[in-house]
Amino acid sequence: IYDNKINIMWLTVSLFNKIISENENVFNSLDTILVGGDKLTPSYINKLRSVNKNITIINGYGPTENTTFSTCFTIQKEYKHNIPI
Repeated sequence: IYDNKINIMWLTVSLFNKIISENENVFNSLDTILVGGDKLTPSYINKLRSVNKNITIINGYGPTENTTFSTCFTIQKEYKHNIPI
């Protein structure tokens, strides 16, 4: 991420959760992160937001058959239960 000056990433929820659980600062150089493919876990999203206030986090959703996002929601606050799509 740092060496290649990556500023936007798309990750599946399970990979995102794994990475955040190990190091919530790994995405600090990103401007935008899209997370999708499953229901987001608010605690992991909130953990990223707590260490990186400037990152744009987008919840991307679309059925597998679509192979793209059908809808997206920009996360701009903490959620305790469900994050909208």
